[in-house]
This record gives sequence, structure tokens and C-alpha cells, in this order.
Amino acid sequence: MGDKKLLPYDGLQLHKILDLKNVELTKSVTMLPLISDNKLKDIVKQHINYNEEQINELHNLIEKSYYA
Repeated sequence: MGDKKLLPYDGLQLHKILDLKNVELTKSVTMLPLISDNKLKDIVKQHINYNEEQINELHNLIEKSYYA
């Protein structure tokens, strides 16, 4: 993307994706203590880590595009 800034529509779409990822993360973190199966718990933990990485990437992309 370089030094280009996002168009307003693109920024809005990124924020929508970020909101969705935050909801997914909240749900996974909330449900984790209720899971008794260890394999399923490991899968949910992986999902949590993956969502955290995606959220960080989205934050970085939004910051770079708006404030570059």
C-alpha cells in the first residue's frame, strides 16, 4: 500500500472487519473456561491467538493508512 491512504469506504470496511474480529475474540475468550474437552480447548486457544494476530494486523494497517 506504500504511502497511500485509504479511501473512506475502505477504512469503513476495515473497521467493520475489525469489529467482527473483536466479537469473535470476545466470544472465544468467554467460552474457553466452559470447554471441558482438551482438544477443543486447544483449537479455541489457537483461534484466539489467530484472531489476536489479525486484530493487530488490522490496527497496524489502519494506523499506517490514516496517519502515514
